[in-house]
Amino acid sequence: MNPEDALAVARERAAAHADAVLPPGGLEVERSSEPTDGQLLQWSVVEPDLREVRSTRSGPVGRAVTAIKQGLLRMLGQYHAQVLSVQNRINVHLSLRSTVTRDEVRELRAEVAALRRRVDELERPAADAREPIR
Repeated sequence: MNPEDALAVARERAAAHADAVLPPGGLEVERSSEPTDGQLLQWSVVEPDLREVRSTRSGPVGRAVTAIKQGLLRMLGQYHAQVLSVQNRINVHLSLRSTVTRDEVRELRAEVAALRRRVDELERPAADAREPIR
């Protein structure tokens, strides 16, 4: 294959792969709804499962690496707890602040809508008075 033909061949292979893998209507992704305040608070708390720390290697080398990692976690436990507590406080504060800000924006939008209605009410008689009588 010539280097000049490589791009065309790659595009053909990609199209064939897409035809074989993708559904006939294409990919459709549903838009997720806005998360609730409870979900934001739940997601803001970082809770790593330290039991999941292990090596991906198999055999005796993997067991040794896993033991070393778990030993380091035990030795650095206080440091990790302090870092996680600070991060959790920041996350919770930000999620609460976003909730308050969202509520404030809703209130402001309601006020703007009310003011627009009032302006329309006040402009109607003025517009009627300017129209010539026939």
